[in-house]
Amino acid sequence: MLAGFRQTVPEQHLDLLQCARVLWKKRLESRSLRSIEESLLGLHRYDDIPGAEIPAVYFDYLRRGKTARLKQVFHHNVLDILSMVTLLERIACLGAGQNVEHPAEALALGRLCLRAGRVAEGISYLSDAAAGNDDLLATEAALELSFYYKRLGQWAEAVEIWLALADSRKPNPTALIELAKYYEHRVKDFGKALELTLETLSVVNQKPYCFTNGEACIEALKHRHARLLRKISGTEKPQSS
Repeated sequence: MLAGFRQTVPEQHLDLLQCARVLWKKRLESRSLRSIEESLLGLHRYDDIPGAEIPAVYFDYLRRGKTARLKQVFHHNVLDILSMVTLLERIACLGAGQNVEHPAEALALGRLCLRAGRVAEGISYLSDAAAGNDDLLATEAALELSFYYKRLGQWAEAVEIWLALADSRKPNPTALIELAKYYEHRVKDFGKALELTLETLSVVNQKPYCFTNGEACIEALKHRHARLLRKISGTEKPQSS
């Protein structure tokens, strides 16, 4: 608008920043172009004007006619364009299933594929991430896959994942809770559900500050525990279950 051109909306638009946030949220602390250049593209800028200074340089030119630093701005913008072309190529390769280097990328692609209805690819990506060497990402991917199976009513597949996470060296509270819910509401094995709830309480009590809300907080688990005791004793009202 400052140059006198009417603003137009392109027919097709791809926000590379949004793509970067989705694909590398779990891998990079910062998804700024500079961070992506250095961490993923292997590019390093030297003697480059900081982007935060560019508006002041531009307005200095408009108001006072100063052009001394405009060359730096043009150079910065050229580097931005070249970087975005390189980044677009990287994103396109990931979208085609090529050069998936990190479990975080497989996790992100798995979620995107399931959301887009590309089920076989989504399951494959999530399975790869769940088998990766990053424990946190592996657990997150496994749970994501289990919830997908749960939504479809494929209980055998979901339970298999929850059992694996519950029997691990560090039992996962979410998996334990899902198993407790499964045994309570579907199998009607209230004793097993109570056993799993008590195990969850034991795990959560070790780090209660990590579970302050949701189904894994102590109050919610105590509420589940009390309800299961009532069901076992036969004093629970049917509508409360």
